[in-house]
Amino acid sequence: MSRKLSLKELREAFENGYDLQNIECDWEKLDGEDWWRLLCKHPQFADKCDWKKLNGTSWSSLLEHQPLFADKCDWSKLNDENW
Repeated sequence: MSRKLSLKELREAFENGYDLQNIECDWEKLDGEDWWRLLCKHPQFADKCDWKKLNGTSWSSLLEHQPLFADKCDWSKLNDENW
């Protein structure tokens, strides 16, 4: 039986480019910055994302790398500096 990765372990895994295909994590613990960093490189985890956690900066960074998530974006969170 596999265990869920801690937030620290997950951050280290995606910062170091590990294969994340078969990981388990407590997804609720990820914040907006964690989500954009993860989804930029691993968009397959989008179904686990709590999109409300992303702020304007997170959305700007994510959409720069993965414009396919534009339909999920709360555009009201973006301000002048995010554009």
